[in-house]
Amino acid sequence: LDGLSDVFYGVLQKYGRLDLVSGSLLMKGCANVTAFACALHFFHSLVLACGAVVVISASVIFFYDSKRAQRIAAQYQCPFARRRLVGFTKVGRLFRLTIPLGVAAGINSFRANISRYVIAYALGERAVGIFSALAYVNVGFLTAGSSIGQAVGPRFAAYIAVNREAEFRKLLMRVIVAALAFGSAVWCVCAVWSVPILTLAYNREFLPYIGAFRFAVASLPFAAAASFL
Repeated sequence: LDGLSDVFYGVLQKYGRLDLVSGSLLMKGCANVTAFACALHFFHSLVLACGAVVVISASVIFFYDSKRAQRIAAQYQCPFARRRLVGFTKVGRLFRLTIPLGVAAGINSFRANISRYVIAYALGERAVGIFSALAYVNVGFLTAGSSIGQAVGPRFAAYIAVNREAEFRKLLMRVIVAALAFGSAVWCVCAVWSVPILTLAYNREFLPYIGAFRFAVASLPFAAAASFL
């Protein structure tokens, strides 16, 4: 479902309407959390809770994303607007087309979890939980970096489309420098205020692992550069 959303997000991004993309993500996130919590609380079933998330996501895609993308495309007189955005034949072709991407994403997910397998084998499952919690702090900061990358993405595409390589390289360097500065600043904050951050985000049980926390966030400058791009 998230992959299908990206199709409509691509249309909105093409015409610079990232505000609608943000609205869709915000709506989907809040509704999914609410539906999952309510279903789990009232029915005590993880299956029903996950099913509620699927229903909410599908509803947002078909009743919000597709409608907004079609309306924006119509405003710019795009031929895309005169065709059905969703059809079983088109979705089937899209599914077959994206199978290799799904396999690649699965392999990439396995690669990202190899470190956890090694820690579980060498130190036990408790160490995996601690490592995952410490490393997850990066996710919140990288989400901001990813949003910036999505904002500059259309400009990169526009420069490539009109063969303006000089402007493309200039913007690329500015983005990389900004990403490295952002990641370095966050790393400095995490390194200096490790104790209050760990205490506030988790509890004092994590304080003996301050060294591991600082080492985990040391990758932020490079991870931020990757998320910006």
